[in-house]
Amino acid sequence: MRINRSQLATIAAISGAALGGAGLANAATKHSTSPTASTSSMAPTASHRGNPNETALTGDTLKSASDAALAANSGAKVEAATTEDPAENSGAAYEVHITKADGTRANVLEDKDFKVLSTKTDQGHGGRGDHHGGPGGNPNEKPLTGDDLAKAKAAVAAAQPGVTVDNATTEDPAENTDAAYEVHAHKGTSFITITLDKDFKVVKTETNTRQHH
Repeated sequence: MRINRSQLATIAAISGAALGGAGLANAATKHSTSPTASTSSMAPTASHRGNPNETALTGDTLKSASDAALAANSGAKVEAATTEDPAENSGAAYEVHITKADGTRANVLEDKDFKVLSTKTDQGHGGRGDHHGGPGGNPNEKPLTGDDLAKAKAAVAAAQPGVTVDNATTEDPAENTDAAYEVHAHKGTSFITITLDKDFKVVKTETNTRQHH
């Protein structure tokens, strides 16, 4: 059978469409089976305290909390950042552990909007502050004496049996902890900071494990 020119054109068009369709199908198949890029996440920062109720911050939350802490403490270095333990009733959402430019370690508490609520020297890590109210201590905290000291020690002994009290002071009002007194104690390798209200009732207890470097 003879095929005229118009029939050849028709056959060529059909063949081209078939090949084009196959090419598009192959392209679609290749596109759909290509591996998608994985989204890498920041590795969690190890909890500085080992408190199971405090979760290490990561990603944007870690950055925002760290930036706020460093803005309030020029020249400091962030060691760790976690959520705040609700049981501590500090009113904070996040806790950032820093080493200041002078080597002093401190805890920075921030609210859910990363606003700094307080910066407290971590006396359990050998900072410049003196455990006994000596030079380098907070000038706004006065050592307890007499009946006040005895009541503070009794309250701590009841709340934390077996601890040894290192020192007890009034609380710095600027720290906004709703406490009247602050007691620093230790038990084994743990340092314990206990804040008390004006009636010597425990407001908050924070335990820090001694670090070796």
